[in-house]
Amino acid sequence: MTNVVECKAIPLDRIEIDPAVQPREHFDPKVVEEYAEKMSHGSKFPDPTVFESDGHWLLADGHYRLEAMRRLNPPPEIVDCSVREGGKRAATLWAASANTDHGVRRTNADKRRAVLQLLNDEEWSSWSDREIADHCGVSHTFVSLFRNELSTVDSSKQSVKRKGKDGKVRKSPTKKLKRKQQEKATQAVATTPTGESCPTGVDHERSEHGDCRECLDPEIAAATETTRTRGELARELQAAITPLIAHWPSRADCARVLRDIADNIETASIERDEVLV
Repeated sequence: MTNVVECKAIPLDRIEIDPAVQPREHFDPKVVEEYAEKMSHGSKFPDPTVFESDGHWLLADGHYRLEAMRRLNPPPEIVDCSVREGGKRAATLWAASANTDHGVRRTNADKRRAVLQLLNDEEWSSWSDREIADHCGVSHTFVSLFRNELSTVDSSKQSVKRKGKDGKVRKSPTKKLKRKQQEKATQAVATTPTGESCPTGVDHERSEHGDCRECLDPEIAAATETTRTRGELARELQAAITPLIAHWPSRADCARVLRDIADNIETASIERDEVLV
């Protein structure tokens, strides 16, 4: 990330807003009204983040705050901002990571917007799923879902190389490589039958295919895992809870319990705020 250059007082009417940089999929006017009400009573908010280039100040984070300021009577002429160097591209990258730990909680649509901004970019799409996930504040499976969708629609979106979090560039797995990994995994299963000891002499946990998760190469083990879509996970969840619904006093009680379960999920194949209930 670009370091903060300085905190600057900028004229409100000089701060530019580009819809393409806006990190929200939908702008909620009720949030603006709530912020404006609090500001009118003296509440302090974090300074908006703007990127400065050639005398222009482009807003990257703080769209709700800035709009609320404009609703005040009278609106402030000057706004204190955290100023960073860079133009639209730098602001867009910053916006994709905004609101992950502050502000109005992001919706799944907001997260999708952030992820797609990176996946649709020639440079940023070369990042690994985990690096994009860390930047956007989502799980790597969430990124993988949309990368696969883009690759299905447009084969040119299939990146040959990806840059990892460590900065190293590696070849991304191809269908041919994955098929070879699966074949190798099958051979490994044949040499280590289910129920027998592993080559190490330790009775490690086995996958549904009977292979040893500890002894196989990590890439091979990953290739043998069953990848389930969110739709399949949702159907499995529905099948599991349907018999229980009849025992709840009302649908509202059942919905509340399901929301509580989703909010308390700490580790899963998708993050708790990506569970659609």
